[in-house]
Amino acid sequence: MRSKIRDKIVDYLRIFRAQTAPVEVCVFLSGYLCKPDIIQINPLLLIPLIIIEHCFAYGHNSLMDTAMGYDIQDPHKKHHPLVAGRVSMHEAHNVLNWGLLILSTVFALLSFMAANPTMALFCLFLAMAGGYAYNCGLSKESLLSFVPIALYNSMFAGWAWYMTHYQLGKLGLAFVAYIFTVITFQIGWEGFLKDIKTGERSNLLRVLGCRVIRVIDLGDKKIKAVFEWLIIPPRAMTVALIMKLAQVVTSAYIVNVLRTASKLVWWAVVMLLSIILWWNMVMTREYDHEKDLKLMSFHEVLMFFLPLPIMTTWGIAVITMMGCLSWFMLMNRVLWGTGTHPKV
Repeated sequence: MRSKIRDKIVDYLRIFRAQTAPVEVCVFLSGYLCKPDIIQINPLLLIPLIIIEHCFAYGHNSLMDTAMGYDIQDPHKKHHPLVAGRVSMHEAHNVLNWGLLILSTVFALLSFMAANPTMALFCLFLAMAGGYAYNCGLSKESLLSFVPIALYNSMFAGWAWYMTHYQLGKLGLAFVAYIFTVITFQIGWEGFLKDIKTGERSNLLRVLGCRVIRVIDLGDKKIKAVFEWLIIPPRAMTVALIMKLAQVVTSAYIVNVLRTASKLVWWAVVMLLSIILWWNMVMTREYDHEKDLKLMSFHEVLMFFLPLPIMTTWGIAVITMMGCLSWFMLMNRVLWGTGTHPKV
């Protein structure tokens, strides 16, 4: 009996994509604690709620991707609980949709305690609208599917900002824009790259000419090796470059406004490492799905960690980053049997 309950919990955590919950904690703390005008609620009380919100929002995406048949067709997701049938669609619909309804109500009520309740509610509304549009079809049916999910995340950043600030200002706008650019690359490049072989018509990289081909290496007229080669044409690399430059520009503005020597060094080192990882994701090369997942995970971690020490304090940033890394590695180990990335 205990074993069945444990297995059910683990399967729901997989559906929730619980390993990536620290992402929204980093975004929340960066906006909430950046030179606040007023703090009405202790952020420690909100962090568990942020994690739960992430789980149900991303769980709803897992549910809808399965309900619409996309995950069922993806060979990399045969082991997922909904695809494998370990959790029924009926049960998941009830758990996730009722959960989202309750959470939406809670977040709306909390918004009335914001420094700027009107704008906090506005950002919350846009975040919910973007997330719903992405989960309910645009993620698989539109070439611009990265826009609604980037809107969801950037408006969540806006909600965190307005909870403790009266006005957005240039700094708040740069922060919201930065989160938008991070998610744009995460979904608009990394997400499409992850699914490059599934043949979805909404995959922007395939439209830009990216392809995976089989290469046969003939040594002495005998098959020496067979491997897959990922082709990235110049126009696709140009799109990736624009996405990366947007991250550099918006984050550079933030660090310039809040600059200290240590923050400038942090920004330079993290951005350099992210550019190295970015380059390894955008060049023509031998295709390795597992290696790409690791590159994506490391790049995403760097991008979400980047604003923390710049917008908060080193003490808060170090504790948060250590906690997030521990959570990320533990959840990947428990849920997917890896330490660095999920099996998706």
